[in-house]
Amino acid sequence: MVKILDIDLSDPLFLEFYGALIGDGWLNNNYNKRDGRDQLALAFCCHLVHDREYIERLRTIGKELFDRKGYLKERPKCNAIELYVGYNEFVRLFSKKFNFS
Repeated sequence: MVKILDIDLSDPLFLEFYGALIGDGWLNNNYNKRDGRDQLALAFCCHLVHDREYIERLRTIGKELFDRKGYLKERPKCNAIELYVGYNEFVRLFSKKFNFS
């Protein structure tokens, strides 16, 4: 059974998360060849050194709002840090309800 997310559009934490997604994020869709399913995630990319506290805050907000901690991926050659928050229904909601693509 698919759980539909209820999001309070006036929640300051949601607004901060959504604003970060608009400014520093994207929807990620990776096809998993092993099990034949899409792996959907929201992703953010920030400066490796200067934005570490910010990306950790986004991670905390994702955990509080959606019970998804996400994972960090450092890209030293690009001087970047990325946060991926995987949750198929969550990504579909952002894509359909908020016209985010």
